[in-house]
Amino acid sequence: MRVLLLGSSNDTGSWVRQTEKKHVLAGERLEAELGEPVEWVVKGVWPTAELPGLVERWVEESQPDLVYVNTGSYWFLYRSVPLRVERLLGRVGGERLGDAGARVAKSKRWAYNAPFRFTRRVLQATIGGDTNFTTQQVIDRMSDCVRIAARAEGAVVVVKGPHGKARLSARKRAFERDERERLKLHKALEDLCAELHVTYDGVGEGGVRNQPAFLGGTTVGDGLHANEVRHVHEADVLYQGIRAGIVAAGRLGPAASGHQAT
Repeated sequence: MRVLLLGSSNDTGSWVRQTEKKHVLAGERLEAELGEPVEWVVKGVWPTAELPGLVERWVEESQPDLVYVNTGSYWFLYRSVPLRVERLLGRVGGERLGDAGARVAKSKRWAYNAPFRFTRRVLQATIGGDTNFTTQQVIDRMSDCVRIAARAEGAVVVVKGPHGKARLSARKRAFERDERERLKLHKALEDLCAELHVTYDGVGEGGVRNQPAFLGGTTVGDGLHANEVRHVHEADVLYQGIRAGIVAAGRLGPAASGHQAT
């Protein structure tokens, strides 16, 4: 079975060892159950206007048996201080300052530094930051991607909505705003998947942030990317989502345990 995984930098980056990544762990479980090898085509997605065209090309090139579409809250909820500086100051040096700030934030020397992360949180809470995309942009572009995947002949499609794993705003009012935006995307994807008759794995109010797996110690030093502990949890989510899609397509019987994806 060939799976086209439209994932994130957690899947394509080197934050954990290859053998610890969620798709590798999920693949082992799927191979044991299906009795056949699972081949992964892993792509990190960023919801730009060009993404639907890229997805169409990836689907055509890989000819997948299953397309797994992952959506992330980071795209439209994480507020970047360098991005705010760049957009506010524009031609008077903001772009250079923003680029410099972004490079610092991505550097392990600084991103893995506790005082730096504390300063970043203070700046986000005071001067604020800008998101990379609006919620509506993500809805529009990811909806187009799902429609493209659903047109792939013979392919099972599974869509994972934003599960609300992390609280990206410290202040109560800002967090409540974030949750409203997350639920907008959740509802839009849920409705679209029902319309297209594809499997949807989403979480409504409350998210999963209060589950034991997300109460601490689930990111690497930058405080953003998943560590091996979170990959284990997300491997189960990935496995259960793919299994649900295969079952819905009539290609596999239901699990005896009746376990559901979270």
